[in-house]
Formats: sequence, C-alpha cells, structure tokens
Amino acid sequence: MTPTGKNTSQPSPEPTPVGATFPKTARLLDKKQFDQVFSQALKVSDRHFLILMHQRAKTPGEKIAVPRLGLIVSKKVDKRAVGRNRIKRQVRESFRQQQQLPGCDFVVIGRPAASQATNTELRQSLDRLWQQAGLKFNQRRNSS
Repeated sequence: MTPTGKNTSQPSPEPTPVGATFPKTARLLDKKQFDQVFSQALKVSDRHFLILMHQRAKTPGEKIAVPRLGLIVSKKVDKRAVGRNRIKRQVRESFRQQQQLPGCDFVVIGRPAASQATNTELRQSLDRLWQQAGLKFNQRRNSS
C-alpha cells in the first residue's frame, strides 16, 4: 500500500490509445455484407473460432480498402449473454490491434470450446488465426 492508500501490487491497466476505437466503418452491419462473405469465403479455423474472409473493393470515399469485422457468437457457444459478450469483446479487441490485415471483410464465428477458454487462450488463438488468414490471402492473391 502506498501512503495514498492505493494498492500498487497490481499493474494498472494500459490506457486505450487515442483513436483506438471500433468505428462503424470497421464493422459488417447488414445481411447483404455477411452474405457476400459467406458466398466466396476463404476459411481458417481452430477449436475456438472459424474465420471467413472475403476480399472487398474500396468504397468511393476510401483511399485503401479497410478490413471490416462481423461477429457470430450464438447461444450454442454459451447460453449466458455475459459469456457471449466476453468472447465478442476479445475478438473485437484482437481485430482492432491487428495492423497487417488485408482489406477484406472478416466474419468470426465462435465455437463452443471458446466459452471454456480463458481470455488469454482466446487472444492467442485469434492471433494465430489472423496470421493464417493473412498468409492464406497472400497465397491466393499471388496465385491469381
């Protein structure tokens, strides 16, 4: 304990950098956008998640195509809303921190094993899947 009465044994949480948000431009918002990903998707998966990705064209206002994220975490994954929300928070934060993702639409589908995993396990799983997705995208682009 410090003289001010604060416990210093626990590290303070890292502050969120300015501009580190998840704006609407980085989200898949309607059924049409999701259906486009489902129709022509590249897939990567593990026991916690399935990630579908589809290359998209730039919209008229964009200089480069920005990656966008859609989430599907159903009641089959976790019956409690608090559990589903925890999983979605981890996916959004992991996606937000990825700087090397191509300009694709991504749909992340949670699997039941994700509800039993810790936040650290989820983040490690997602980090591996983002890398695999980037590699798979580059392989396909180079072969075309």
